[in-house]
Amino acid sequence: MSNFDEAKTQFIRDRIKETAFHERQYIHHLLWLEDIIFRGGPTQWAEGMAYGGLRKDYPLEAEAIRRELREGKRTTPEEFKALQEERTRKLAMDEEEWRLSLDARESDELQEWLKAGGLPDGAIRRDSSEQ
Repeated sequence: MSNFDEAKTQFIRDRIKETAFHERQYIHHLLWLEDIIFRGGPTQWAEGMAYGGLRKDYPLEAEAIRRELREGKRTTPEEFKALQEERTRKLAMDEEEWRLSLDARESDELQEWLKAGGLPDGAIRRDSSEQ
């Protein structure tokens, strides 16, 4: 049996109101996070690994739950939406920066490759017997 009505934070109660039944695993994960944070952190190795994974998957949610339980500061649905949008923008920018950095590294490596006598992509290799 699930304990959806036993959420300790308003943050999770708000997420329940926004979440469809078929996506309830998200709420299960938040409740697990809440329980671990409420108890002061993981108490065993496996729980610590799970907690680390949950915090990685739900960083905004973990922080909102922590703030509400430890500091009494509630994250409103509007604040959470704004945080989600900001995180999405930051992730998109980080991904673009990574892609540009990769492109630059590949360009440098291509120049080194060509300088060493390597063929560019799409070039037809000729056997030494054909020359």
